[in-house]
Parts: sequence; structure tokens; C-alpha cells
Amino acid sequence: MNKKILWGVIALLLILGGGYFYVNKINAQVEEIAKATLERNNITNSGVSYNCLDKTLVIKNVVFPYSDNEVKIDNSAEEIIIKGINADSFTAKSEEKALLCDEIILNKIKSTVYAYGNEELVSTTEKVSIEKPLLNLLKLIALHRTAPYSEEYFQNLLDIRHNGVKIQNVAMQAFKGSKSEASFTLKDIELPAYSGEKFNIIYHNIDVKSTPLNFNIAEVDLKNIALPTAKYLADLSQTIMQLNALERSSDFENNPATIHEYEKLSDQLLKQLFDYPASPIIKEVKILNSAFYLNEIEEIAETPITLKEISYLLDEDDTALKVNSKLSELTIAKELLKDIVSTASLELFTEKFAKGIVFSFDQTGVYTKESGEFSQDSNFSINELASLSGETKGKFLNKDKASFFFNNNPFLYDMSFDEAEELLKNISLKSMQVSFADSGLIDFAFKVAANETGFPAAALKDDILDFLQVQKQDFLENEDVIGSNEIVKIIDALTETIQTTGKFMGKITLNDDISILELIELDDIPNYTFEVSAK
Repeated sequence: MNKKILWGVIALLLILGGGYFYVNKINAQVEEIAKATLERNNITNSGVSYNCLDKTLVIKNVVFPYSDNEVKIDNSAEEIIIKGINADSFTAKSEEKALLCDEIILNKIKSTVYAYGNEELVSTTEKVSIEKPLLNLLKLIALHRTAPYSEEYFQNLLDIRHNGVKIQNVAMQAFKGSKSEASFTLKDIELPAYSGEKFNIIYHNIDVKSTPLNFNIAEVDLKNIALPTAKYLADLSQTIMQLNALERSSDFENNPATIHEYEKLSDQLLKQLFDYPASPIIKEVKILNSAFYLNEIEEIAETPITLKEISYLLDEDDTALKVNSKLSELTIAKELLKDIVSTASLELFTEKFAKGIVFSFDQTGVYTKESGEFSQDSNFSINELASLSGETKGKFLNKDKASFFFNNNPFLYDMSFDEAEELLKNISLKSMQVSFADSGLIDFAFKVAANETGFPAAALKDDILDFLQVQKQDFLENEDVIGSNEIVKIIDALTETIQTTGKFMGKITLNDDISILELIELDDIPNYTFEVSAK
């Protein structure tokens, strides 16, 4: 062999050998840093490997336990893969967040929670992937080990940023062996990129089984979710732990003082849940294709109540605030009819509601910020039999109250009497319109009445029409009775509805600027116009 070629081969081998030695040295150094970090935080594993060429760290069979006097949590993952790792994040002393990696993947995660000696919750997750997580890793690990329900821990969780999270095939089992035993599975959860403002969550194929209720939901979309405070989460966790401790105490069912304390804490928990520190909590909710099985009611333990869609949307700009709520095709199984319908009419109802009893509802409220005026439209329908719609218009005299009302209206029940009174003082009602459209309900009602009484439907119609005319005559003879003219108009419209159109419309317009509170406490009837007709 030519000496030049020989020396060239030797030089190449020396370069490759040096490179291999250098790569191994870097890999070993990062592996030692990772092992030391895991050991310091009581995280056991079966092996750590690092490849500096693609900056990928793999940790096998990770076990991360937590325990105190009341709660024990066993956490494990079959494998943790950290791609494009930033090795500095394992050694940083700063309070600042650092980019951990390009992607972190956790495979086959299992978590078991024991409270006061009892297994409370077992959860498994096939895979979690997080793109470009930005966090203070060392601080978060240390807090999870020492104070997982503290305000500081929750604050560090809230400070995490990422470019997207996906959680696949989650299964949970809670309160195993007790009356409250429940299981939960879902196909996946998606959290789009989060930069520290509001965030979104999408759930697919949720399935829950429990003693009183089973349900499954095809999809849940939650958008523009406002984050709670760390203090709120810490306080909420403490209340839940105290409730759990009382429930597991040996004298729970026999000690009145313990039961009283439990009820007090339950009320406190409910208040905490509804005293969410951000308003509104979620600007958009959409739940698609739900089915509910009520296990304690035999007729619908196998035939579910179904719901095509339920949604809530709050849209706001500089000029207006709009709230839309919708419930589409809530279907109650026809099997329930035999419990609520007499034997005489069961066949008639079963034929009419062959696909179940179907309800739909939607409501839209619009508030104009500059004027303080608002309008609200509502529509309700049952099968193809009838629909009811309403329109309300008014004005908020105090615009601050308007913002509170629209952002918090699902939770107004928790208001004190004084708070509710103050709110109702500031809502001026200007007009209301309610209309009813019949598409066969009146005719169906007469058929049912005929089945129940044995009299022909036509004869029953004639009896009702005669009764209405007698009532009309009474009110015509007593014109001084408050509202007699309006009642006569209603009777005329009902008569025409029954005879011909099958549709009825009524409209009340208030001509006074009157608050809802004044209307409730009314001493004198306000100025108004009243219209009613068959359409």
C-alpha cells in the first residue's frame, strides 16, 4: 500500500476516534447531570442515555413518588424522551424560565393517589407530548416533591409556556370498591400553543361510568379560558383535602359534629368553585353529540338522553357585548312515556314521539356599551309541534352592572339579596314580546283529551270554544276589572287559533322606563300597550 494512502487512513481513523471519544464524553457529562438532578429530587429510573448529535435525552422507567401525613402519590412513566434538549435548563439557578427542549414525550404514564390509606384515584395515559416547553424545571420538580398543593407550586405551573400539548388515551378509576366508584376514559386532549394569556382545550371521545350515571361525549371545545390565580387553586386544593379527611374518618357517619363540619366545608367548596377569580371564565364552549344513561331509572339505563350540541359564546368588542347560548336537539327516550302518560294515550304518544321527545333552545343577548341598551331573543321548540319565542329590550342605568350581569349570569344564584336588589334596580325594562307558534300541538292536545275522556275531539273543541265565549261575555260585562280588555283580546285570539290558524302571538310593550325591581314590587300598573292575535 502506498505510504501516503496508509498515513491518510491512519489520520482519518485518529480523527474519527477522537470525535467518537469527544461525543461519548459530552454524552456522559449530560447523562451525569441528568442523573444527579433526578437523584436530588428522589426520582428513580432504570437508565439515562443522551445523544449529543440530535440532542435527545431518554430516561427509562421513571418513578416519582410523593407523600405526606395524609396523601401519597405514586407517579411513573415507562419512558421520557426529551428532544432538542437545552442542557442548561438542568443546571440553571435562576428564577427565570428556560426553554427545556424542542419536544418532551412521556410514554405510558401511571399515577395512583392514596388518601388516608385508601386508594382514591388511578390514572393511566398512553402518551403526552409537549412542544417547546418553557419553564423553571428544577424549581417545579422540587416543589412537586415538597409542596405540590402550595400557592408557589401552582404559580410555577401557571407560568409554563408551550407551543402545543397533546395527551392521548387517558383512563381513570376513582374510589375503587366504594359506592362512589367511577371510571373515565378519553381518546385525546389537545391544548394549542399557550403564551401566557387565555388558552384553549379540546377533548375527544369522553366516556364516564358511575353508579348513578354513565355518559359519553364526542367532543368538547373550550376556548379563551381565563386562568385562575395560584392562591385560588391552592385554597381549593386545601378544601378538597379537608373534605376527604372528614369523609375517611372512622366516625364520619355517626358523629354529628363531623357531619356538620363536612357540610360546612361542602358549602365552602361550592362557593369557591363559583367564586372563580376571572370573569368570564370561558368565552366559548361547545359540546357535541352527548349521550346520558341514568342507571337508576330502568327505562333509560339502556336508552340514553341525547344532546346534539350545547354551546355558549361570549363575543366582545369596543362597542358591544354579545352572548349566545344554544341547546340543540335534546332527545328524551320514548321509553319514558309509559311512566308519564296514561295507558289510554300511550299508543298515541308513542306514535307521535317515535324518535323521542326533542327539545331545542337558543338565546342571544346583545349589550351596546355606549348607550347601555340591551336586547335578548329566546326561542324554544318541542319536536315539530310548537315553538315559543320571546324578545326583551331594556337599558342598564349603571353600565358597570351590565358588565357584571353578562359576564356572571350563570352564577347569579349565589348573590346576596342586597346584591340582587341593587342589580335589578339598575335594569330598566322597555318592552317585552312573547309569541307562540303552534304546528300541531293544539290539535294533538284535543286528540289526547279525546282518548282520555272517550268523547270525540271535535265535540271537545266545541266545548272549549263555548267556554271561551262564556268567559268573554263575563269580562265584557265587567269592563272595570283591571285587564278585562286584554283578556277579551286573548280569548278572541285563542278562539281563532283553535278554529283556523293554529298560531297565537302576544306582545306587551311597556311605555314607562321602569326597573325590573319596580316591576316586581309593582303597586300601580305601568303604561303599556298590548297586542294579541292569531297568525
